[in-house]
Amino acid sequence: MEIKSTIFFLILALTCSPLQAALPSLPSCSDLVKPVAPCFPYLKGHGGLTSVCCNGVGGLIATARTKPGLELICYCLQDALKDAVYDPNLIPTLSTSCGFGNIGLPPISRETNCAGI
Repeated sequence: MEIKSTIFFLILALTCSPLQAALPSLPSCSDLVKPVAPCFPYLKGHGGLTSVCCNGVGGLIATARTKPGLELICYCLQDALKDAVYDPNLIPTLSTSCGFGNIGLPPISRETNCAGI
């Protein structure tokens, strides 16, 4: 009986591994927000975009390619900026102003429904 259980779990592990590898893993909020933190002065109306900010925005592109990724970016920025005074309409301009084109981020405020983007 013990051998059958071992074989079953071995087969299960082997068949599930390709599925897990196919599922994209999403980064943590700190992995997303930390690189774009240099953009916060721009969002608050205190200066232009810097190369450090744009490098951080470039790091969002891979995550922004999927709906779950866009939602995650939205939730993370929403949380990071929850106590800040900033212009939500500047968020969509980050990627275009940095030369990456529109990556699909909407204006993000406390009222934004991130699940609906």
